[in-house]
Amino acid sequence: MQLELLDTDTQKNANKRRVMKPVDIWPADVFVYDDDGTELPEMGEMECPECGHNDGWWYFKDMNEMQAGIPCPKCNQVEVCS
Repeated sequence: MQLELLDTDTQKNANKRRVMKPVDIWPADVFVYDDDGTELPEMGEMECPECGHNDGWWYFKDMNEMQAGIPCPKCNQVEVCS
C-alpha cells in the first residue's frame, strides 16, 4: 500500500493565514482611540490580495501593525469586527 502525500508547498499554502494588506495609507485626520485608550494615528484601506475583498478603512497604532495585515474574513471564513 502506498500513500500519496501532499508536497510541502501545498501543505504550507493550506495552513497559511490569509491577511488583508493596505492598498492606501493616510495619517488619521481625527483623534481615534482603541478600547484601552491607545491612540490610533494611522489609517489604511485594507484589501485581500488573494480574493480582492475590500474591508474599507481601518485605524492602527503604527505602520508596523498596519503592514502586518488583518485576517481576511472571506478567505479564512472568520468574523472580523471593524
